[in-house]
Amino acid sequence: MWAPIMWESRRFGRGARMLGLAHIASGEAKYARAACQRLASVSKWDPEGSSHLSHNEEAHMSVIWDGPAACDWVGDHFTDDERAAVIEQFRRRGQLTYEHLHDRDRGSYGVARFDSHAGRESIFLAMVAFVFHEHLPEAREWLDWLRPVLCGLWPLWAGDEGAWAEGLSYGLAYVTIMTLCATALKRGAGVQRPFWRNHAAWRQWCWPAYAEWIGFGDHSERWANSWESNADLVELIDRETGADAFGGYIDALRSEAAHMATPGERNMPGVNPQGYLAARSTLQQAPPQAPSSICTPKSERRNLSVFPAAARRQFPARSLPLSQQRLLLAHRRLGPAATEDQGQRPVALAVPPPASSSGALSEPCSAPATLL
Repeated sequence: MWAPIMWESRRFGRGARMLGLAHIASGEAKYARAACQRLASVSKWDPEGSSHLSHNEEAHMSVIWDGPAACDWVGDHFTDDERAAVIEQFRRRGQLTYEHLHDRDRGSYGVARFDSHAGRESIFLAMVAFVFHEHLPEAREWLDWLRPVLCGLWPLWAGDEGAWAEGLSYGLAYVTIMTLCATALKRGAGVQRPFWRNHAAWRQWCWPAYAEWIGFGDHSERWANSWESNADLVELIDRETGADAFGGYIDALRSEAAHMATPGERNMPGVNPQGYLAARSTLQQAPPQAPSSICTPKSERRNLSVFPAAARRQFPARSLPLSQQRLLLAHRRLGPAATEDQGQRPVALAVPPPASSSGALSEPCSAPATLL
């Protein structure tokens, strides 16, 4: 029974995010209202009920996976009652996730446990905290704990489940999920890690476009959506790191995918919105100046131009309010942060290379003194 619930809840949440993307791309309120209605509907689910972590972890994750971005993009269009219900839903699900990652019997994620699902649940928790930080006092505690986990230890692919599961296929999903947090860190605080370019190179060498079977982990079948998603991830990394070194590999993957199929139950419609948000010139963009939230009027938001003419994918030339990726600035309140305006350089944190399928870091991670 869990499988139908997983796929149906994922599609429902993904649909809300896609409606949010349609709204910010077109400016049409009808898409925003449709997304709000979906999010308000999900907020009627009891976090302690049948979608609780202990009953159906997948349904819970479907809510906190795409929900925060969708809420951020359509927040101006919630009614007051809807907004209150949505905030409370994410507050409780965030708290349940935080408690789950600090399980009394199993231990804390990254210290005594390295299970696979916790590797994405920690990222979802970060996104909930980024988007709803002005409304959730608990967010500060979550971010205090997430800072060393996501900025110093991730990826935690070890133990009985991690390294086995996070092969080329599972790693594709998990690293793509982590790009949500990585993009927020980069756009909001100027934090970048050499892991990303190395990971794209690892994929190029271990997953050739012509491969008949990629092996190592579940779901290594030759499916079109796997090849397309791999191309999307590598392209995103190529743009965000400014490498501009994987174009041939990306094109080869997409060309090969055109002659492949995907099982119906695995065919998740839609696109990755970050493919439209990452510009080749992002390394040169000035950091945002002020955070905003789902309760900040659109007229007061600072827009970022994220549809450059040079982008490979074409959307209407307009500015997109990415408050989700700007909220990180608010968390500099947790301690003094190094900024370019202060003439300070990031603090180099020597982090041992992770023992994972993604390869070793070629140099220490660089991060400001306070990351979140």
